[in-house]
Amino acid sequence: MAHLQRRPRVPMTRKIEAFVFRAGTQERHAAKLRRGHDEMNRASLVMLPGLDGTGIMFRPIVDELGSEVDPIVMSYNQEGTCTYNALTDLVADSLPQNDFFILGESFSGPIAIKLADRKPKGLKGIILCATFISNPSALIPAFFSFLIRAPLFYIWPVSVKAAVLTGGRANRQIRGLIEETKRVSTSKALACRTRQALQVNVSSELERCDYPILYLKGARDLIVGSRNLRAIKKIKENVSDVTIDSSHLVLQEAPRDAAQEILKFIRTAT
Repeated sequence: MAHLQRRPRVPMTRKIEAFVFRAGTQERHAAKLRRGHDEMNRASLVMLPGLDGTGIMFRPIVDELGSEVDPIVMSYNQEGTCTYNALTDLVADSLPQNDFFILGESFSGPIAIKLADRKPKGLKGIILCATFISNPSALIPAFFSFLIRAPLFYIWPVSVKAAVLTGGRANRQIRGLIEETKRVSTSKALACRTRQALQVNVSSELERCDYPILYLKGARDLIVGSRNLRAIKKIKENVSDVTIDSSHLVLQEAPRDAAQEILKFIRTAT
């Protein structure tokens, strides 16, 4: 049976530690209390991965988020069902108990919107990154989705995939991340998720959404074009959008800029 895998939390890069060196007992105790208070009040950021479904590609952005939020990186099983409804059910069962935000990257944008439609306890806002509410491709109609099969993904070398995703600007780190995801993800799962992306439509769910939304767009995104953001804003004019100098891989190519925008959004929504 298909299941959702919750990847281990990446350790925070800046943790509040008790005073060191010549700190006294009272100071250490005060630091411990502050740390406990901050951890209790810190919101979680549930991070839903792109098409590969592994969560590996989130590594650069997690490193930049610091200690203001508690990142929870989700990963999807590479076997079994891959429908949007099934994945939404599985993610819903793994949501934290404290206040949280959802980040839906690329393929997972519709999952974030579907989750918001259920109004889960603790949800404070949604971050959509290089994503869509319906077929993102202007070249492949939804009725051609049956042509998307596993061999199409198996034959792609990492160098070609990296070039397509970044417009030929992939650095060593991005190529390494893509290589790592290729070892984990399966061609069957990639094909199935691509068919789902071509067929999805969450316009109605977005229309009912009353949570604050931030949309991060890559200025050089050749995969999810500008028409997808326009479609979202046609339904929700109050969506905040930020364009970042990057390709489709916004969170990997410009993690510091993306993290700054995400944290700014979280601060204003809490």
